[in-house]
Amino acid sequence: MWNRPSLDRYKTQIRVRADYQATSIFGYGLWLQFDDRDIGPGPLVCETIAAEVYDTSIDLVPACGQSWRATGRLNWKPMRKLRITTQYQHEFIQDQDSMDQPRTRQDISAYLNVYAKPSPELAIRGRVRYLFEDITDNSRLEQSIWIYVNLRYRFMQKQWFQLRYDLRRRLDDRMSTAERVPRTESWLWAQYESKF
Repeated sequence: MWNRPSLDRYKTQIRVRADYQATSIFGYGLWLQFDDRDIGPGPLVCETIAAEVYDTSIDLVPACGQSWRATGRLNWKPMRKLRITTQYQHEFIQDQDSMDQPRTRQDISAYLNVYAKPSPELAIRGRVRYLFEDITDNSRLEQSIWIYVNLRYRFMQKQWFQLRYDLRRRLDDRMSTAERVPRTESWLWAQYESKF
């Protein structure tokens, strides 16, 4: 629990996490989180936060009240050099609609992570993330899919070369998405690392 003196409001966060390795190749977990941004007397106080951290045209939305988050995760390791993880998250968040009326919105996200190490020198990591904020209104917040593949190769004892490709596409009906050119983003990173 902590306090923001300028608003005279106390905030709290509670997390519960359980992970279980059922077999040598399969495991699962359940994570629960509760947040309260406004413990105290008086009317509900909302803070304005950025909806998109990586966007130059940031949409500002109110954040207030309580949120409940449930996350389920499955881990599968069919062989020693391959690991696959899937995760689903569902969140209930108190905020305000376009008429400043309090309501509870729902956000969902799903992930698929793959990690492979076919040789001691080469590591491959891939990820697919689907995000849908406010599933009842596709014109308010972000709906997107984000895919990346990362290759890391060690060609000497202390030298690595890394190559990463990202593909991100927004699927929502916001004005900022309609005006975005291109609507599908592609990024390519190359990195060389040497340690002495």
